[in-house]
Amino acid sequence: MVEIQSSDMLPEIENHRIVEATYRWPLRFWYLIFELKLLCSLLSVAFSFGPHWVFISGFTGPSLRAAILVRLLTKSKVATFFHHWSYAFTVKGTFRQLRSELGRGALGSLLSSVGAHFGAWSLRFVDLIYCDSDFSKSQLKRLAAVSDDRIVVTGGWGIDARLIRDSPPCGLGLDAIMVGRIAREKGSFDLVEIWSEVIQQLPQTRVGVIGARTDEFDAWIQLLKEEKMDDTILYLGADFTQEEVYGRMKGARIFVFPTHREGWGIALAEAICCGLPAVCYDMPPLNALETGGIEFVPYLDKGGFAAVVVSLLKDDNKRKNMSELNLSYASHFKTWDEIAELVFDGMKERNSMAG
Repeated sequence: MVEIQSSDMLPEIENHRIVEATYRWPLRFWYLIFELKLLCSLLSVAFSFGPHWVFISGFTGPSLRAAILVRLLTKSKVATFFHHWSYAFTVKGTFRQLRSELGRGALGSLLSSVGAHFGAWSLRFVDLIYCDSDFSKSQLKRLAAVSDDRIVVTGGWGIDARLIRDSPPCGLGLDAIMVGRIAREKGSFDLVEIWSEVIQQLPQTRVGVIGARTDEFDAWIQLLKEEKMDDTILYLGADFTQEEVYGRMKGARIFVFPTHREGWGIALAEAICCGLPAVCYDMPPLNALETGGIEFVPYLDKGGFAAVVVSLLKDDNKRKNMSELNLSYASHFKTWDEIAELVFDGMKERNSMAG
């Protein structure tokens, strides 16, 4: 197998090669150069290594296009993960969404919309697609003509329960914590409105945010300053080990997760394993987590979200009960080894069908 990936997790298995995928933003010359280099590198590895499978750990446009071209030129099959669809289900709807929600220009929105839907259409040429939830599978079926025999539902991502259990709490004096990249779809901007209502009732309450910076980061920081909330919403950064992230999560009293879209919700699952009472919007697939340790509020109801946060922070007994429920529920999650087994089993089964 050869894998195209952009993560730093290098699986230690035999007969496996990695092609790194790091590129700049679209609509730049270097983006096109990256895609050509990626294709040449992948072809070189494919012809010399002769893999049965080209695996894309994250569903990305250039990587998928390169993998499909290699599939046409060699005997390799292609597998990828489809996490969730962030846009509307039509090019027109996606264009409007990018223009209104993200404030992009007309040309950039149009090209991004066409590119996103072309990538979704290209999934019909992929031999095996892993979905982390039934919700992701339903989105995939709506986007592309993919038969059920080419879809494997993993039931989530892996959770490193041992590392979470062994990570010591890091007390930062935080009342709440949020984990997710700084973006509108992850609820970063919702958090500002939510917390402005929280501090009206609990003035000294602080929430920490761990997440990668995006092109929306500067606007988010500016909003915090304009609303005079940069001392109550604290950006903690993103350059942490997993152990450090879990320690900071354990040091907070509750986990807030006002995300708009998720394929499964790994940050929420990790918070559950940390024993944190959680608050999030009532939306699929998050509401499929059947633990009593999560308070669901109506989708995008920021006032309701704030009210639940205030209620939880005032109720020590309820938080303790929710914490115990979440720690008990943590055994439902798969380990990374179990997810890897599902991935390879899917490939083996596909090979036997072809044979």
